[in-house]
Amino acid sequence: MRIQWPRRKVLLLLIGVCLFVPIAVFSIAVFIPVGVQPDGSILLPSGQTITPAGTQIEVNDRPVGIAVSPDKVHAAVVTGSNFQTRALHILDLGVNTIAQTINLGGAFAGIAYSPDGNTLYIGGGTDNNVKVFKLRTNGEWSLTNNVSIPGSEPSGLSLSPAGDKLYVALNRSIGFAIVDTATLTFTTVTTGSYPFTTVVTPNGGKVYVSNWGGRLATATDSPAVQMLPLLAPQGSNTLIVDPQTGIVSTGTVSVYDTALETVKSISVGLHPAGMAVSPDGSRVYVTNSNSDTISIINTATDTVDRSISVKPYSTAPLGSAPNAITVSADGQTLYVANGANNAVAIVQPDYRGESVRGFIPVGWFPMAVALTNSGDRLLVGNGYGFGSIAPVSPGAQGRSYSNRMGEVSLISSAISAAQLKNYTKQVMQNNLTIGGGKSPNPITAGGPSPVPANVGDPSPIKHIIYIIKENRTYDQVFGDMRVGNGDPNLAIFGNAVTPNHHAMAAQFELFDNFYGTGDQSGLGHQWTDESYPTDYTHRYGNGRNDFAGTNAMTFAPTGFLWTNATQHGKTVRIYGEFANQTVVTPSSATWNDFYNSWKNHTAGPTIVGASAVKSVQPLLSPIFPGYDLRILEQIRADLFLQEFNQYEANNNLPNLIVLEMPIDHTVGTSPGSPTPAAMVADNDLAIGRVVDAVSHSKDWASTAFFITEDDTQDGVDHVDGHRNPGLIISPYTRRGGFVDSTLYTSANMFRTIEQILGLPPLNQYDTAAQPMYSAFVNTPELTPFTAVPNQTPLDQLSPSLASIRGLQRTLALASMKMDFSEPDEAPADLLNRVIWHSVKGYDVPYPTARKGVQTARR
Repeated sequence: MRIQWPRRKVLLLLIGVCLFVPIAVFSIAVFIPVGVQPDGSILLPSGQTITPAGTQIEVNDRPVGIAVSPDKVHAAVVTGSNFQTRALHILDLGVNTIAQTINLGGAFAGIAYSPDGNTLYIGGGTDNNVKVFKLRTNGEWSLTNNVSIPGSEPSGLSLSPAGDKLYVALNRSIGFAIVDTATLTFTTVTTGSYPFTTVVTPNGGKVYVSNWGGRLATATDSPAVQMLPLLAPQGSNTLIVDPQTGIVSTGTVSVYDTALETVKSISVGLHPAGMAVSPDGSRVYVTNSNSDTISIINTATDTVDRSISVKPYSTAPLGSAPNAITVSADGQTLYVANGANNAVAIVQPDYRGESVRGFIPVGWFPMAVALTNSGDRLLVGNGYGFGSIAPVSPGAQGRSYSNRMGEVSLISSAISAAQLKNYTKQVMQNNLTIGGGKSPNPITAGGPSPVPANVGDPSPIKHIIYIIKENRTYDQVFGDMRVGNGDPNLAIFGNAVTPNHHAMAAQFELFDNFYGTGDQSGLGHQWTDESYPTDYTHRYGNGRNDFAGTNAMTFAPTGFLWTNATQHGKTVRIYGEFANQTVVTPSSATWNDFYNSWKNHTAGPTIVGASAVKSVQPLLSPIFPGYDLRILEQIRADLFLQEFNQYEANNNLPNLIVLEMPIDHTVGTSPGSPTPAAMVADNDLAIGRVVDAVSHSKDWASTAFFITEDDTQDGVDHVDGHRNPGLIISPYTRRGGFVDSTLYTSANMFRTIEQILGLPPLNQYDTAAQPMYSAFVNTPELTPFTAVPNQTPLDQLSPSLASIRGLQRTLALASMKMDFSEPDEAPADLLNRVIWHSVKGYDVPYPTARKGVQTARR
């Protein structure tokens, strides 16, 4: 198999082997970064391998919808991520190139051709409209109309057989719209929660709507099963959730007849997303993304005939995320986009044995599928393309997470049994191991291992302190550490700003090939807390920024790290993470108010931490704030240590502590606010103080810190924009200048925590993730860590507007307009430039990296 060179031969030969290098630093493993490997396979920041089949056409970003023209000559692809990359691409299927690209303000999953092929309809997403394009006589498309539907965020859509009616799922509302295509007027009908897409039967007799969030709450439902009402034009949109975990617990498909009277609400699996209707109209197929199944609805009875699992193997845990589907012209074959498996499942719905024939390897998280009208080729929209490997500008120093292209795969549907067998084997191999190589535990001899080989075996580590930060890349922090693979030119928060991080990496171990899988906080905190973002989160990324538990649609059905711990008898305390209802009094308190109260040891604004997330509520510290960049990180350290000291005195330190320390996000250079360097220094000192206190305590011998960024969006890195300055601090961590170049990801860190605490994996991602065995040794070294004083003043403030000119003033004005009330609401590229220039100077060019050019590759 061609993946074996990077994953097995090199990593297995070198993992755990200490190689002495001339600068007297020990290294573990060879540095194999993410990206294209010598054998042509691609390693993703998720730690998975992809080997995409077929011909690839690059589009500008995440392809979320595909439609094939009635004349079979073209395909229309809509991409949706941020405002800069939403576009309509017209593909010429004869020569596999892009014939036309049109920028869009907003777009989402819906796209459809009129029966005559001269009109295109696109669900406008955040533009709250349906976009209408017409084909001009010169063969190009142009926008001619918008159907405005306020507050609705139109999503998937379908046309009546005659093309006179357009049925549009209104994803942010609780309904779908029926648009008269002649007059472009519309009416709406109530559906379930988060309607995602629509299909209509071939005779036009019924319309089916998949309700991504399930049914609506009724008067008979207890408030305990309702979650976070979302205001919509038609009323309150309430999710039904599990009363203990807060996870969405229903999925439905609404059925309507031609009179638009509700026929039925059909219960299906969780997160019903993509739908397809059989050519004869007898069935509707529904992908249940959070159940890993396809529901087959009988359209005569509007009941579910059966469900088919599309997991890669029968005993696989949850985690395939089937989210899009299409059906062959003869109705005998379904093609299902298994997003989390980076594969398309081929399913025979009429076969009563094993219905899944096999899998086709594609790109990173496929989220759209279509067949050419002749059925000879399958089109697959790979949402995250091939990772952040798009070409950059000549001489560019750094790469951002956003240096990716979306990819549309064109794959022959004429697949022999032998070829499908090989494809399936490849998919299994690609998903077998996440990071680190498939290796035995190298530290099993000499007593209990700190990372046991088997779940449930004893570990001398009894307490985990899991610290989650915000948005820095490896090079930004550790680029100046010559012992690792860093670029000192990109180290804007090097030793002068983060002396404690540097001291910890030097005293313990430096990981220079560790990746945060999430692009932005919407994805990042799902990776750190659940090791499984849902299809909803993948489709939106930060498009809605449903951060910190503000929307149960983002919650994995397999639960959180803390629910896994409590369900297995472990004690847990959460500080700040998902504390999305924190109350600060007075609400007008400023950073200066918090800073002065801390500096002068006087009473300041009060803080009450609270969460809307049901699984968090009984575990949350009420004295500790959630994400709020006004609150000094030193105050967070003081509040945490206040409770830690009580635990020490009472001999009841929890087994798992989740601690959010978000100040390294920064607030740009708004006049009078702390500079980016001051905020990162604040974060560095606070974490240093916490590690110092714990390492000098009686629980040090049985404690390990795991420290990571939730994502790396605000910066660049010379290897990859997902590379993360993660740390593991423990008496059992390797000491004295070890550089660990094993490829690890946030899923590997998550799995390591589970393994130490004796927790079984939750889903396919953390099941495949290898624990970070190479970071640990059997014999503890109890020397504590002593915090290093900050070198950058914590009260270093950005200058007033009156005192600055030119680019510095321009970026200060831009910072003042940014929204820092939630992470990653500020425009990432602009904030990155603000941060860069604030440290490097306003005459030092930003290390830009442009988007790749559009090409066709074989």
